[in-house]
Amino acid sequence: MTDTTQYKLSAFYDDGNIADKVNFIKFWLMPFVFFALLGFPVTGVIGSYVTALSNFAALSFFIFCGFFVLAPHPEMRMVKLKKALKRSWKFFLIMLAVYFALNVAYMAYLGELRTLFSAEYFRLSRIFDFLVLNVWQFPMGGSIWFAQSLAYSYLIIYLIEKLKLSKIYLPLLIVLIIFMLLSGEFARLVGFPYLGYYYIPGGTITKALPFMLIGMFIRKLVDKIDLVPRIVYVITFILGIALAVGERILLTKFGLLIYTGNAIGYGIMAISTCLFALSDPVMSKNFLVNHGKSYARRMYAFCQPVSLIVWVIVGLIDKSALATVQQFNSVICFAICFVLAYLVGVVKYEIAVKKGRIERN
Repeated sequence: MTDTTQYKLSAFYDDGNIADKVNFIKFWLMPFVFFALLGFPVTGVIGSYVTALSNFAALSFFIFCGFFVLAPHPEMRMVKLKKALKRSWKFFLIMLAVYFALNVAYMAYLGELRTLFSAEYFRLSRIFDFLVLNVWQFPMGGSIWFAQSLAYSYLIIYLIEKLKLSKIYLPLLIVLIIFMLLSGEFARLVGFPYLGYYYIPGGTITKALPFMLIGMFIRKLVDKIDLVPRIVYVITFILGIALAVGERILLTKFGLLIYTGNAIGYGIMAISTCLFALSDPVMSKNFLVNHGKSYARRMYAFCQPVSLIVWVIVGLIDKSALATVQQFNSVICFAICFVLAYLVGVVKYEIAVKKGRIERN
């Protein structure tokens, strides 16, 4: 343990202490989120693999959500769960409205607004894909699946708690992991396509819920993770990379590659990242320790709207530059979103000072 925490990790987290290293890590996961959504700026094989490997970042956030919300004590868990449930659904519904408005603007810009409201976009199968499988059907806004699946998962866990069925968590986790693998990476091995689906994409039942439950079980065993040297978590992260790459190579070699969004290696990378941060939570204060969590959330929300705005502006100024902007889209948007996140923080701070909630530093 660190010198600043003189009791067990379980007591540290149960007392509601802020995990400095987790806030710090959450911000440094954001470049990978941007790479996964918008692509790594290096083209070719390297860019393809880095973009794919960056999927571990979303899984890390789900583990953190499960760890901090699904506390071991039922009373504490329910209190945290109710707050998270309201917050996540509010965030998801706001994103849903904003992203739909963005698609209206985008399609209007392309002169294809009628297409957006055609029957093709509102077929029952597409509605099912969105509501159940978290598949966004419109051109802009694919990142909404994260907020949607997080909101769904909190609702599912809330209902389980209300029905006092917490004993099903472990068997549910096992079933979800098996389903995640057999309907994703190994879909062709089990005879997909079924009902027209070649695989089941990442969403509530194949990403958010299982990894949130993993976070919950890590919380229950949190005192044991401090017994492991932290270099082990670094090594297992590297092994996770090797496994994810190896899995992709083998699936390609045998003609079975169809989807790698739920690769086993990604899960190992995410778990290793979270264990590294959770096992030694206290670090010296700095800007990212104090604001990393808030910046991560804001930058995620800004990511695709900023991407659209950049694309439109560049297209109006110089269409020949679109290819270059597209290649470096993730880097450009990351920088812009960081500035916007900072400005939002300044505005919120000034409002809080004006209303007397905090004193000016």
